[in-house]
Amino acid sequence: MSNPVKWIVGVVLAALLFVGGYAFGSRKAGSLEEEVDALRMKAQDADTVRKNSQAEIAKALKGQADENAKQLEAVKADAERSRKELADALAAANDRNAQLEKQRKAGARRTAKGAAPATDLARCNAALTAARLDANACLALAVPKPLVVPLIK
Repeated sequence: MSNPVKWIVGVVLAALLFVGGYAFGSRKAGSLEEEVDALRMKAQDADTVRKNSQAEIAKALKGQADENAKQLEAVKADAERSRKELADALAAANDRNAQLEKQRKAGARRTAKGAAPATDLARCNAALTAARLDANACLALAVPKPLVVPLIK
């Protein structure tokens, strides 16, 4: 064969191989592109699901945090109210204790002051029934002598 024919046949053969390789490769590339697109979709779906899950979890956590804050405020308010009630009860109990202590001291003073007159009164009653004394004599018995003597002078 002649040289120009060899060249033509070689170029045609190269073109045929090139077109055949391209066609074969394009079929493989097309299926690979489809697989890549499918993997991208799966990744996007997984990413979307992850983002949605994170958003739901964040929303649930925020709601729980709000609920916990409300419960904390309620507990604080209850504790403060209880503290005030107990403080008021303690103040009332202290006032009552002070009042009872005053009454006890006043009763002790009356008893200390009134012990002698009470015994004198009992002695006077005994003397009245025994000797049938008059009221002045009974008064003289009820009042201690050091107090009566200066009045008689």
